[in-house]
Amino acid sequence: MPAVQPAANTLPTKVILLDPNGEFSNWSQRLKLAGCQWDVFSIDDYETLINQLTTANYDAIFLAYDLKTSRKAELLRRAKQQSPRTLRFQLGLKAESSDEKNVRQELLHRTFDMPVNFPHIQKSVEHLLKVRRLLFRAPLQKIIQQRGQIQHPNYIKGLFEAVAVIGDSQDHMAYVLESDEALSAQIIKWVNTPYFGEHAAVFGVSDLTNKINLRRLRGLIILANLYRTYPAHTNWTLFSFERLIHRSLLVAQLAYDIAKDAKLDNTYCEQSYLAGLLHDTGIMVLASLFPTKYRDMLRSMEKHTQALHNAEKAAFGMFHGEIAAALIMHWYVPPRVTEAILFHSLPMLSDDKRFTPLTAVHIADTLLPSVWKSGESEMRSQLSQPYLTRTEQHAHLHRWKLLATHYRSYLRQQPTS
Repeated sequence: MPAVQPAANTLPTKVILLDPNGEFSNWSQRLKLAGCQWDVFSIDDYETLINQLTTANYDAIFLAYDLKTSRKAELLRRAKQQSPRTLRFQLGLKAESSDEKNVRQELLHRTFDMPVNFPHIQKSVEHLLKVRRLLFRAPLQKIIQQRGQIQHPNYIKGLFEAVAVIGDSQDHMAYVLESDEALSAQIIKWVNTPYFGEHAAVFGVSDLTNKINLRRLRGLIILANLYRTYPAHTNWTLFSFERLIHRSLLVAQLAYDIAKDAKLDNTYCEQSYLAGLLHDTGIMVLASLFPTKYRDMLRSMEKHTQALHNAEKAAFGMFHGEIAAALIMHWYVPPRVTEAILFHSLPMLSDDKRFTPLTAVHIADTLLPSVWKSGESEMRSQLSQPYLTRTEQHAHLHRWKLLATHYRSYLRQQPTS
């Protein structure tokens, strides 16, 4: 399937560079000499950056690597709140603590450890700008607002910022879950199924906050909110939404295991889990909003063998990865999670050259049985051999297939149609 091509951006890319210590004083000039014709506004003051984001539209902000972590975290939070469409990057890399690495991996789109590799920087930024235009295009935003403007409970923003900035916070999590009894009851139900994994039984909010880490609960909170916002139609029979959730729990755990095996940093392993948990929520959205049309699309797949994303694109003009990513990016998730959800069926459309959370989710999704299958058509991704070649992962696939064996057993008896 060819890449979706949003309308071209005819305006020059506008960039703001925060460089308090003058480490990159000639960076913008060297960028232009390398042939990149961006408009770069260089500043040395934190508040000026926020004020600029208030008064002008910038495509991206670049931060010098030598900013203090506490200031960087606060700045990125404010920038994300003030200008959610603006991409966030760091120039350069230094020795960093685990907290510093966590902030960087949760809040930045990319870190460029070679600040003078201008072709790579330009290519990465322009790719992400295309992704941004894709996710904010009008027809897609109209779909995800079918149930009204996206509204979050008051606790959501603080919760997801806390993950990036202060790590696990049991008191904050307890407040979140106690404020919504129906939501916490749904989460407790899921974590007590074998699909969630092996752990002691959970009987209440206190158990949840003691036994399940904050990042996992973050994903479960999003999933539970979407599950009740997009319920199955009363006459829906092709597959169970609950079984779709159960499979997503397994994909999440398998994606985490694969990322661990690939020796990703723990933050990226948890992002693999989060993306795996949420990767198929777009299916739930489409089947809930348009049950007859989605049923007819699946029935058409029975007659004409085709990939799920192609069938969805033909029927709706977009596929479930786009819908899920466009919806979930409003929930303060890390950029890499949004990308993994968006491209999990079509990883070659990403700019990956190495293992990322997308790699883990794509492979996990292809290795587990679908909740719906008819003939040669099924509701899951197909393994992309070109992507495995590009990211140099072929040699490891046999290990990951072995990891999937345990999880596959939970889905073998699942009804398919």
